[in-house]
Amino acid sequence: MSYYDSAYSDRVPITIDATGAAGTVDWELVVPPTWTRFWSTIQSDGDDIRITDSDGVTVLSYAWSGFVYATETGTIQVDGHALGATTGAHAAWLYYGNSSATDGSVAVTITSAKTAYIAIEKPTRHILSAAPEKPRAAAPFQEIHKDSAGVELLYWEIGSQLLRRGAGDEHNNHRELEEVDYIVWDVTDGAASQAALFDATETRIVQDSSGKLWARTYVKAGTSGTDYTGELTIVTTGFATAGVRTLEARVIIHVKDLKETT
Repeated sequence: MSYYDSAYSDRVPITIDATGAAGTVDWELVVPPTWTRFWSTIQSDGDDIRITDSDGVTVLSYAWSGFVYATETGTIQVDGHALGATTGAHAAWLYYGNSSATDGSVAVTITSAKTAYIAIEKPTRHILSAAPEKPRAAAPFQEIHKDSAGVELLYWEIGSQLLRRGAGDEHNNHRELEEVDYIVWDVTDGAASQAALFDATETRIVQDSSGKLWARTYVKAGTSGTDYTGELTIVTTGFATAGVRTLEARVIIHVKDLKETT
């Protein structure tokens, strides 16, 4: 799996909120009006975009809705995107920045559309690794602390865990090989999922200004004095002949309400 076309200067990940459904879905992405890089790069008619599946190369059917270049507004609609059987935060890619591209859009029919997001952020506060646990480890090697009323964002660095082609084996001047297919986030106490402690709809595939990929997850609430486990599952596409690979990362979440003592 590789970069769709080197004629496109930029690409960013799209997160599709498929927490309530999977299979084949339609979705809509409102392009952020504050996304300066995008609006200052694309053609004034918006022709130079392409939407691909999570593999980065399979082009999806898309259309603009309400595109107005002058006001930097527009919604991208995609229909018939086959996500597979797992619910979660699914990935797609938006390519843009090709001055010679012609219109690639087609007529689409949108029904009960899922919501998609672009997240270009600078990770802050809780920076975690998506690296696997050490063999025979008794507990996750990562931990965070929060109070029971706190709402926290956790940023997991995933780009370094994905397989890449080595130097001299580039395709279209890019080295991408393995891509994120979807992400599932859970918070557990023992073996039991704690639905009150997380919001799966807030999970995002994030790209920072350097192009590095992150998973952003969300944790809230909890009982003071209790430890929980945050469980991140990343399923990839493009791994050799097997097609997919699963990465598992964990974090201990310590919930403790602190009070001043004299």
